[in-house]
Amino acid sequence: MAAGLHDPAAPTAPDAIVAPEKGADGYWKIGFNYLADYDYQTPGATSFEPVKPVPGRMDGIPADIRALDGRPVRLEGYMMPLAMEKDGSVKEFLIMRSVLTCCYGATPSPTEWVVVMPGPKSAKVKPTMDVPLIFVGTLHVGELYRDSSFAGIYELDLDRVKNP
Repeated sequence: MAAGLHDPAAPTAPDAIVAPEKGADGYWKIGFNYLADYDYQTPGATSFEPVKPVPGRMDGIPADIRALDGRPVRLEGYMMPLAMEKDGSVKEFLIMRSVLTCCYGATPSPTEWVVVMPGPKSAKVKPTMDVPLIFVGTLHVGELYRDSSFAGIYELDLDRVKNP
């Protein structure tokens, strides 16, 4: 047997696909390797015909990913602020799988970002970029639209942000 193969004490490879695991705190620990382990076709990507937005549609999303809808989760990723409040806190941001898929890198798949709009339950969020963070909250799975434009397939109702 190769070193580390089937050895529970062996460290997990960074690119390993690890199934969600429920922690003692009730939150499911999930990773982008799991969330992004399938090809998702953005609505209208294969034709030039206009696509009618269907918020919440889950066509093309595997059943095991759909089962995460409404679950409390912990997800590690990178913050990409999209909108700011007057006090300097973040009003809306994306959790990105990698800093390399941010502004100047490779174009990410819709499975490689999560839309976050901090709500009344969460404390004010300060912008923190280029540093891995842990985002805790309730995950929603299904097509998401902003002003009739496709915004993603994952959204997080944020409870809090932590440093790993």
